[in-house]
Amino acid sequence: MNTAKAFPAEVAARREHLPELKSPADEADKPIRHNDAGRLLGGYCSQWALQRNDKVRNALLDQMFCQWKAAQRRELKYLRKAMVEFAGARAWLETDMSNPAQAIRTIWAQEEVKNQFMSDLEQFERGSLPEFSPAQLTALNNQLDQAWRTLMHHMSAGSDGAGACGTVGREDIQETQRIWLRYCGAWVTFGYARYPEVAAHSWLALLSGRRIRQLNELLINLPKPGVVLPRALER
Repeated sequence: MNTAKAFPAEVAARREHLPELKSPADEADKPIRHNDAGRLLGGYCSQWALQRNDKVRNALLDQMFCQWKAAQRRELKYLRKAMVEFAGARAWLETDMSNPAQAIRTIWAQEEVKNQFMSDLEQFERGSLPEFSPAQLTALNNQLDQAWRTLMHHMSAGSDGAGACGTVGREDIQETQRIWLRYCGAWVTFGYARYPEVAAHSWLALLSGRRIRQLNELLINLPKPGVVLPRALER
């Protein structure tokens, strides 16, 4: 991770503080200074909690699919890899890190994706499977396209599209979208192996609805005035 990009406020604060550290004058009169790094402690604790939760989730998954067919276990392995990659992209590419105190949000972003993944599998294994029509997928795709175009339009307000969402730039969102598309493909392939009764358009509709909400969050956080959300994305 590029620390200077992830925590620009922290880097700026440290540079500002360096001249004070070099000057020995009036050292006794200087107050003890706590910079923004201290506020990252909560993030480190949350990182430990994430690692602990990963172990719990992995144990549950191992218990869940131990009786599955080899082909199903293989596709789940690929799906888990795609899920972890998407969770990381949501954390490090689509989370504003301009304030060091927001470091914990990267943990929340990963937990959201991973917990949703576990909840989905548990629900599907109980027989509650997604069921969408092709028409519903078409409608969701239109909403997703509208949200994407709106977001990209406002992200390109600057010369390189960066900075409109703090440390989140246009290229970050585009890369996350590419990772999300691979995640969708992995779900379709896994679904065909484990739940063949579910059509591919149902998996895509389920995931598209969630991606719309994620893009909606980025739209809401834009500091640009006059951003009009698509009707389907209004909270």
